[in-house]
Amino acid sequence: MVGSCSIEGPGTVSSCSLEGPGTIKPLSGPVEGGTLVTIEGSNLGLKEDDVKGKIRIGETPCELIHYEVSVRIVCRTGPSEGETEASVIVGNEAGYTESSVHFSYKDIQLVGVFPQLGPQSGGTQLAITGQYLNIGSTITAYLDDLPCFVNSTQASSSRLTCITSRSGGPHRVRKLTLCIDGANRTLEGNPFNYTMDPTIMEIKPLKSFVSGGRMITVHGTNLDTILKPEMVVYINDELTPTNKTVCTVLNTAQMECPSPPVNGKFHQWSRVRRSEQKTPRSLQKYQETQMALQISFIMDSVEAVKDLEKHFQNLRSQLIYVEDPRFLQFPNQMKLYKGDTLVIEGENLNLASDETDVNVTIGTCSCNVTSLALTQLVCIPPEVQPTGTNEIGFSTGNNLPLVVVRVGQHLRFSIGYLRYEVIKPYNFPPEAIAGITVGATIFIVLFVIVLVVYRRKSTQAEREYKRIQIQMDTLESNVRSECKQG
Repeated sequence: MVGSCSIEGPGTVSSCSLEGPGTIKPLSGPVEGGTLVTIEGSNLGLKEDDVKGKIRIGETPCELIHYEVSVRIVCRTGPSEGETEASVIVGNEAGYTESSVHFSYKDIQLVGVFPQLGPQSGGTQLAITGQYLNIGSTITAYLDDLPCFVNSTQASSSRLTCITSRSGGPHRVRKLTLCIDGANRTLEGNPFNYTMDPTIMEIKPLKSFVSGGRMITVHGTNLDTILKPEMVVYINDELTPTNKTVCTVLNTAQMECPSPPVNGKFHQWSRVRRSEQKTPRSLQKYQETQMALQISFIMDSVEAVKDLEKHFQNLRSQLIYVEDPRFLQFPNQMKLYKGDTLVIEGENLNLASDETDVNVTIGTCSCNVTSLALTQLVCIPPEVQPTGTNEIGFSTGNNLPLVVVRVGQHLRFSIGYLRYEVIKPYNFPPEAIAGITVGATIFIVLFVIVLVVYRRKSTQAEREYKRIQIQMDTLESNVRSECKQG
């Protein structure tokens, strides 16, 4: 018989249309049986007794569970001796109809689960890996006796996901049980642990620019039990969160969260504040540029971190948003660098930033930020002018490096091009240095030799002088003696 098949997911045939029996769904199940197979079509008998006991998958009986006159049959597969494929056979008073597509019996394999930690409040999404995990009609999973709610719509042959339910407390799970129709598979040896719920102890810094992306450090406990924590900001009297971002867990006690952008909400709030403002004009600018939002976190099904004000009353959990910094471009898009430091002008530069939040590049090289004031940034460029590119290595076309300032994850400012005019001290080539060294060594050796020779000559002359003087003294003494005797 000829039929057509529909596809639900990659490599997964969900049902096939047939002449006679019509559609068959699903097209695979475990070797243990228990799969509810739905057969839809026409000429499927005039009454239940016409097909009862006459439904088979190959030679394996399929027990009739539900019957709709002539158009729909639901039967439960029996067990198979092993993996096999066979046609679906339906009998009636006119005889038997055999499908051209086959139903497959598969032996389900269970391999692993990730992650292996989750909070006792539940809500952790587990990824269960194995083989033939998307077959059959009904899938359930358990961590010991606690259900893990399967999302069958995202199941594939090698992977399916489930959401953990709440545990009464920290709990060491002894086994994971996966039930697909009549098949039960277990993964033993402590596949998962329920831990204490995470807590939040400190959030800093508590200021951000409205475009977001400033890295906020969060300290707490059991943070590593959450695979994908999220930071949420909201206005207290509003039910809908303003925005949220995904955090990165560093260890059990620390994670980093980029501040969520709130541009639209901030500008809307600023307009309302401006229309209601009754303070002196000298104070208006400062007050209009700040907006306080409440911080909360999404951590699986942990409720306490969703309301920090209620459950962590000593915790400072308001994030103050201020205007974005603004860096000014170089005049005529170019600046001469004559050594020492590079100064970049701007506005609101340190309202919600410090040196660690700002990254300055000259071409692909870093400019080390040493100072950040309200209107000035100071950095130390590399000694040699970088090649003429932007920060990611694309050519600028004028052989000059582009100066770019990045603040947080979202703000980027193209400042202009930098031309080096640094007077460099003359660098002697290595050959000249070597020649000078050799010449100096030879001179010193000759000087020492001359000095030694001179000292020797001087010593000899001094000895000769003393000898002559002694002879003269002796002669004088002899003459004096002879005169006295005469």
